Amino acid sequence: MNTNLSVDLFLVVGLIIVGLAIVFYSKLKNEKVKPNYRLFFIFGTTWVPLGIVFYINTENIGFLIMGVLFLIIGLINKDKWEETVIPSPQKRKLLIGLTLVGLLVFMIFLLKYLK
Repeated sequence: MNTNLSVDLFLVVGLIIVGLAIVFYSKLKNEKVKPNYRLFFIFGTTWVPLGIVFYINTENIGFLIMGVLFLIIGLINKDKWEETVIPSPQKRKLLIGLTLVGLLVFMIFLLKYLK
């Protein structure tokens, strides 16, 4: 019974994430958005250490390669980095909500697989 509940919960959370991705994609499709190369660099600096840990523990090199690619893309386009913009209160609430949903999914994953 517990396994069915966790599978159902993962499906619901997955559908919510897919729905949010569709909404964001439709908004981005209507607006021309320039890539944020500074964000590529930040992703690279976080994915490289994670990739090293994953490679040591599971011999999966995917995160390491993606992190290095993000770092390279960010550094090549360093002249196109923009200043950090303070998000509006509405965007801030959305970011906090998405972060909390991500943490909830992470906690459920840990509870399910680290028993």
